[in-house]
Amino acid sequence: MDKAPLQWLVSVKILCALLLLGLLGWQTEQWMAKPSTMPIKTVRIEGDLKHIDQESVVKAVATLVKTGYFAIDKAAIIKQLTALEWVRYASIRRVWPDTIAISIQEQRPIAVWNKTYLLNNKAEPFRVELTQALNELPQLSGKDSESGQVLSVMNKTNDSIADLDLTIHRLNLTDHGSWELELNNGLSFKAAQLSPEKSVSKSIRVLAALDEQLLERAHEIDMRYPNGVAIAWKKTTGLTGTSIQPAFNSTKQHQPVKG
Repeated sequence: MDKAPLQWLVSVKILCALLLLGLLGWQTEQWMAKPSTMPIKTVRIEGDLKHIDQESVVKAVATLVKTGYFAIDKAAIIKQLTALEWVRYASIRRVWPDTIAISIQEQRPIAVWNKTYLLNNKAEPFRVELTQALNELPQLSGKDSESGQVLSVMNKTNDSIADLDLTIHRLNLTDHGSWELELNNGLSFKAAQLSPEKSVSKSIRVLAALDEQLLERAHEIDMRYPNGVAIAWKKTTGLTGTSIQPAFNSTKQHQPVKG
């Protein structure tokens, strides 16, 4: 018996089976893509939310979740969510048979940046309405590309003076690379480019070691001098109305180093 017709018949059967499987696959795909197939009934919102209310989340995705379990457009939903204020990251997953779970990570503000934005702990700027409470955060400023450097210096400086119950209230990296900062007790500093956190900590501890009251009387410490510091003192008024200056002072014998 000739084997050729038999082989041809087997090939036809295989081809028909493949076509049938392809057709079934296509029909299944079309069925899954229909909004009416297993419609979403529940939207679950997950995450530790302090600034975002669930109502705004539901409103943002309301039209996008009126579809089927398999037809849900994850990318479109995430795009809508990340456009909301305070949303740093969003993800979505299906929960069988009719639920989607939306997970949201809020921005965590660390400081105000250039009086316009907020910075998170990754030094990423984001914009929301700056309320009075938010404006009480540390005020940082500099070029947009320097946000990471400025935040790092703030954290290092705060760590170096934490035992003194002092923190940075304002920190600015100037255009020529020097630093200007103010602590929560009102004491201001001007520092050169390198290691401002070490200079600030050392200056505070030197004043405290000489006389604890000196730290309270100092108004501004300029540390940009190569061979010392210059201190501007607060002007206090005695009973007679005359200006009283602390006994400890310093003079400006050299021009400060700008950067």
